[in-house]
Amino acid sequence: MIDKDSQAPWLPRVPHPADSATLPIYMVIFFFLGLAGFATHGLSNGREALVIASIVSGVFFTCFLILFAIY
Repeated sequence: MIDKDSQAPWLPRVPHPADSATLPIYMVIFFFLGLAGFATHGLSNGREALVIASIVSGVFFTCFLILFAIY
């Protein structure tokens, strides 16, 4: 039988990452880094520079989207 007087040991609540004050700051930083990468994509002349700039801007926008999904 289960004793009604016994208290189950509850684990402490772990805060969600969205509770952090730095998460929106990181979102803004990655968003503007993605815009900067996209701007360098338009300013670059060589084919290799276009590939590198598109990869960099894609990575920064992906980081932004992941943080947005967490938030």
